[in-house]
Amino acid sequence: MRWLIDGYNVALSDQKLSRLMKIDSNQTRHELALEILRSARLSKDDINLVFDGRFAPSASREGPRLVVRFTSGGETADEWIKREIGNSTKRRSLTVVSNDLSILAFAKECGAATMKSGEFLSMVRTLNARGKDTVSDDEKPASAGKLDEELLYLFKGKRK
Repeated sequence: MRWLIDGYNVALSDQKLSRLMKIDSNQTRHELALEILRSARLSKDDINLVFDGRFAPSASREGPRLVVRFTSGGETADEWIKREIGNSTKRRSLTVVSNDLSILAFAKECGAATMKSGEFLSMVRTLNARGKDTVSDDEKPASAGKLDEELLYLFKGKRK
């Protein structure tokens, strides 16, 4: 499965992340990616976490199963997600995460699955909580330090 996630939409749907966003948008992106990366390591899905580039430098950062993308050229995350859905040859394997009704409607029309932002965060947090108890030691996510190294690489483009 491939996830297309509207990053700021998800962050702003959560009380804690929304408060942090007012103080430090980079830290907000980092916290959200950390939560997702932990669950991605448990699920084996490919995840595209997309942010509007006008709030951050335009770039893409790739890590294990998580691509953090900042749109460029005035393109919004919404437009990027819609374009990705339209260009996909495997639309039924896509899950789109947003609270934006036009994105969700477009995704459904194209045969992709959809999930509201709050539901997605709840699922991620449940997976992360369960993962600590039910995943074997060799399948567990890396320590927080290792995850922080990966996120530093994703957001700053530095090598591990």
